[in-house]
Amino acid sequence: MIRTSTRGRDTLVRDVVDGKEITRLIIHRREMRVGSAVVRIGGIGNVVTKPSFRRHGHARELLSESIRLMGSMGFDVSILFGIPYFYDRFGYTSVIGDYRIEIPTGGGEQAMTYCEVLSMSPDDVPAIIGMYNSDNSRRTGSLVRQLSTWTVFRLGSDWDIPSAAVVAKSGGKVVGYAAYDDVPDHVNVTEVVGAGGDVYSTFIKYFADMAVRRRAASVAFLAPPDHAFAGFARRYGCTSHIAFPNCRDGMGRIINLRATFEKLLPELNARLAGAGRLPLPAMSGVLRISTDIGDLDLLVDGANLQLGPAPVDALHADWELKIDQGQLLALVMGFRSVDDVLHEARIRLAGAGTGGQGEALLNAIFPMGYPHLHPSDRF
Repeated sequence: MIRTSTRGRDTLVRDVVDGKEITRLIIHRREMRVGSAVVRIGGIGNVVTKPSFRRHGHARELLSESIRLMGSMGFDVSILFGIPYFYDRFGYTSVIGDYRIEIPTGGGEQAMTYCEVLSMSPDDVPAIIGMYNSDNSRRTGSLVRQLSTWTVFRLGSDWDIPSAAVVAKSGGKVVGYAAYDDVPDHVNVTEVVGAGGDVYSTFIKYFADMAVRRRAASVAFLAPPDHAFAGFARRYGCTSHIAFPNCRDGMGRIINLRATFEKLLPELNARLAGAGRLPLPAMSGVLRISTDIGDLDLLVDGANLQLGPAPVDALHADWELKIDQGQLLALVMGFRSVDDVLHEARIRLAGAGTGGQGEALLNAIFPMGYPHLHPSDRF
């Protein structure tokens, strides 16, 4: 029997047999950015099945029921961090990348200190939240942090690694912060935000000195390559590592197709308007997106998109993208390219203008990027 209970932002889902809990998971209610849009996500975490009941389908039943439950609870999307080749059978696909910028310790020691660096205190939380939300205001994959629910960096670079944090201050004001692994054998900075080069230089010097004390050859900053810090780090001889996992780690699926696109529409319009800098042909028509969880129409009129009425009318589409919802989310998040997705045999773009206007439209509204969910916000 599936039982649920909610406490705060989290819902515990359990499979109970003869009064005994067999398996459980937690649905974490969060808000995630897709560019400037914000969607409501159900973060799946804490999935546990008792050893003697494994390989009997209990986790499969629980997860399937949880997906149905998230639909009734009004979630748009679900995100989880999964073991390899298990969650794809439930419609989840990889949508979050892993990024690392490494600076040799010797190179980092050349940086200058411009700010005072102090351990983070509870009084710093409002400033940190404000800086984080500003820095990530268009970062796809980042979670929205709120003063009512966020108080501390919970996790380091891995699930069992504790985290610590420091702030940079100038004139008594917080001008930057950094979270890092609180361990003795390496220096991984899991999050760094600063108001310009003086703050970044200060943090590079601070963590290079820490690397000397810990006998670490380099300092790793877990920031995507399009973050402002990545450009600043080049002068110190950095190396950038980018990983896009397949069927593991940061995975997602769409729960409610129409509700998701209602929230995405302003962002998609902004992307289409931005694509006006490119030789995008003028176009007008209906793009139908047909998925395994439903269909929707996007009405295209030049640089303007609108969501068509429901239910859709299959007779009036100018282009039709047939795609499963997981791969559609990978496109929305910028994890995969349009060309890559259309290369798959089961995904098809049909209709007038295929290979011309249709693909140009998809490339405009689904550009590639570096979706990133900060390690401390995982569930």
